Amino acid sequence: EDKIVARALAGPMSVHAEVPEPALSGAGMVAILPQSPPFQGDEFEVSIYANTGPGAFALKGWAFQLKFPAELVALVRQFYSPQYEPPVVNDDIPGVLDAVTSDIKVSDAEVSDKSRLFLARLTFRAVGGGDDKAALKIFSAVVREMVNQGNLPYVKNAPAMMFSPWTDGMQAEGYLAFEAVRPVGLFAFARSGSLVNSASLDGRPVVGQINAIALYSRPASSMTEVSSITCTSTDTTIMSVTSTCSYSLDALHVGGL
Repeated sequence: EDKIVARALAGPMSVHAEVPEPALSGAGMVAILPQSPPFQGDEFEVSIYANTGPGAFALKGWAFQLKFPAELVALVRQFYSPQYEPPVVNDDIPGVLDAVTSDIKVSDAEVSDKSRLFLARLTFRAVGGGDDKAALKIFSAVVREMVNQGNLPYVKNAPAMMFSPWTDGMQAEGYLAFEAVRPVGLFAFARSGSLVNSASLDGRPVVGQINAIALYSRPASSMTEVSSITCTSTDTTIMSVTSTCSYSLDALHVGGL
């Protein structure tokens, strides 16, 4: 018969509703930040979209600059809209990304009269933070240019909007919180598949070691064997356990029979 031998509170869990993404009301760009805080080491995406503005304008070319603290997040991958010629990218300066493209691969109609035209998807890795503090200002961006089919800039050096659930609506600065990786449980076990006290039969004590594995709040974290633990026995008539977590059973341990 199966029996519950131990029970522990794993800790609280918070569930938040997804925040609807607003749309720009006029020509410009918006960066969409993740809706949940990343753990240190996690990768996350920031997507950039454009409102192409007046219906008669085709967004033939664009340029933007994105800034971020390199000590907290690292740019690891870039993907740009296949509707445009591959942009010229400059990311030589840590924490600064410049991208510019000047022509399209599709018809003018496919980049005209759009309230949400995909431009780029940028993948970052959280390399700092992770102390569960309030959301931090991480991103800011400038729309260097949006150029129409007549090669006329109709947006120039304007702030790109940022959307994240840590701010009220769209702002000129993008905020992000980081989640700390913390231990949430400890699993102790004996490496032996069964503990049978055979000392009363052959006179030889049964000895072994209690091992422990720590479990962490980040699902992708590996389980870690813990060496700095202290063990005690709640009933020494069943088993003797040392503070260093070795155990022994001999002919005197008859409790539990």
